[in-house]
Amino acid sequence: MARKVAQHRISQCFSPSPRAVSLSERRVALAVLVFMVAGSLLVAHVALRFAIRDVRMQHRQLQEQVRNLLQQKERLEHEKETLCNSQNLRETGRRQLAMMETDPRSQLTVAVASDLRQKYTRGAATRTAVALADRAENAKDRGLLMTLVDASPAFAAVPGRE
Repeated sequence: MARKVAQHRISQCFSPSPRAVSLSERRVALAVLVFMVAGSLLVAHVALRFAIRDVRMQHRQLQEQVRNLLQQKERLEHEKETLCNSQNLRETGRRQLAMMETDPRSQLTVAVASDLRQKYTRGAATRTAVALADRAENAKDRGLLMTLVDASPAFAAVPGRE
């Protein structure tokens, strides 16, 4: 039989350091925080891409609207120039409004007494009234009403036509 020999136990002089646990609360909290930050950045990136797409689409629509408005402005300016032409204006008056030209010499001229003229021109405070008063003073041989009405050819509606 074998002899029993007592074996010596090896003992350590100091206690071993505790092993680090791989999933401590601090590491789990840090991992969750990093995951949340990365997720929020990803969601923000996707949301910004959609916002950029929407802004670009809106920009294109506004550019198209500006082009349409500029074309409309040019068209209206052309129409305005056409209508401001005195010959076209006369023809439009004759055709559409059934007007006819009258001779300014055949118009009735009314003379206003100087005291009435002063009464109505003295109280006027606007530039228009002052300008009319100056015109009245400059054209003494003409009456006040003739200074208000330009002596150029005028249009008059033809009775009986609609």
